[in-house]
Amino acid sequence: MSAPENIRQQLTTRACHSEKENSIRVAAGETLALLLHAARTNRAWLNDFAEETIEISQDMYEVLLAYKRIALEDNARAA
Repeated sequence: MSAPENIRQQLTTRACHSEKENSIRVAAGETLALLLHAARTNRAWLNDFAEETIEISQDMYEVLLAYKRIALEDNARAA
């Protein structure tokens, strides 16, 4: 591996490591109620994080997709 490639790999590794240091894993139950309250009360700070990504399990993703489909169908029937 050439020197520039080695430096690039080290920087990438540090960036990923650094990114992990700036994140915390928490149970969904610890944050969902707070996020829901913030959304319902239109807290401005919540908008600051609108573009943040979150990591969820595959199971939760599938449940959310199913719930979204059901909610959209319910809304369409109600309209």
